[in-house]
Amino acid sequence: MEQLIARNLKSFRAYLTRADFRRQHGHVKSAASNVKIAYQLAPDELDVLALVAEFMLGYNPAAGADTSFDLLDVRSQLKQAQLDHPDAKRLIVALALLDLRDDMFAAVEAQLRAGLQIHPDDEQLLQLYADVLIYRGKVDIARQELDRLRKTNKLPSIVMYLEARLAMVHREYLVASRLLVSIRPQLIGRSQLQTAADLHLARCYEKLGQNEQCLAAYRRAATLDVLSVDARMDLAYTLFRLGRFDEALTNYRQLTAVPGVALEIARLMVLRNLDFPEDERNWGEVDQALDVTTDDKQGLVDVILHRTSI
Repeated sequence: MEQLIARNLKSFRAYLTRADFRRQHGHVKSAASNVKIAYQLAPDELDVLALVAEFMLGYNPAAGADTSFDLLDVRSQLKQAQLDHPDAKRLIVALALLDLRDDMFAAVEAQLRAGLQIHPDDEQLLQLYADVLIYRGKVDIARQELDRLRKTNKLPSIVMYLEARLAMVHREYLVASRLLVSIRPQLIGRSQLQTAADLHLARCYEKLGQNEQCLAAYRRAATLDVLSVDARMDLAYTLFRLGRFDEALTNYRQLTAVPGVALEIARLMVLRNLDFPEDERNWGEVDQALDVTTDDKQGLVDVILHRTSI
């Protein structure tokens, strides 16, 4: 891989290749650095912009400034690229995910619906579209999409994924978990769908009180998609809920740029300190962690309450 870069120092594709390789092996900081270089070399290239958008969805501060891109610039460049390449699915997904990042759900739904008119049987678009519909409470439309797919006898794994998601809407968590478990072997190599299936499987296990299975599913999701904030947040919370404070802290500390996480870290440190004998408690590091949260006005009351407990 290093020889590839040495021979192609001005090739954005060489840096994209190394970025993908590094991300797949969990080296987010190095991957982000390569994405940044590729963007500097070719800021208008379709593949570069799509990968930049994917990295912008991650909040992992381990990547440092290398993941800092101007959202407005990237969004504008993506829209221009989409005008030049209206059929490019990767651009459709990238724009939809950026809108999802900013909770622009109506825009996401419209973007995905338009994409499905061009790619009516695309797994990734269908999975995202179904999840957005269900999140927005448009269950009837999601069911219509499921009925359409059943009639085509295509994409059986997507059909079962949709069935599982609709079962979750009706709180049929055992049914949903069995459907998701049954399709997992079919999803190997399809990382986005595999991650989504594991996330929802974990949520089913949580509702069913199956804590170890829940934790295992969240671990798989966070490993599959190292940039997934949802996977890392849910894994950290589950570890916290199960009393595994040190592991929870390790995961929360990878998400310090996410609003509210600094306060969660402070809470965890308070709880972890209370597990130690009184003469071994380190309130200084807790107080330092609480100082970080004072910029979060919504958490200010919690900060004050935690300070009084020290």
